[in-house]
Amino acid sequence: MSKERTRQDTLSPRRIGDSVVQLQRLEILVDELIKDAPREEKIRESMEAAGLDYTADPIARMTCVLAALDDIRARERATEKDV
Repeated sequence: MSKERTRQDTLSPRRIGDSVVQLQRLEILVDELIKDAPREEKIRESMEAAGLDYTADPIARMTCVLAALDDIRARERATEKDV
């Protein structure tokens, strides 16, 4: 029964909407990160909005964002397999 409950939670419109919102937040963050002169305050705000820990290291930031994107895609693939 717990697996069934988890499946329902994963497929709920709220959960799908959360993924879309998270993707939008990450897109905004990536747009700022790839600028020639990114604004640190915008990066800090975007990382916090996406639930990511801020770091001043540009490589660590991009790694963190890519890992978050990979996590979202993995959850989507898992959801597709369960359906």
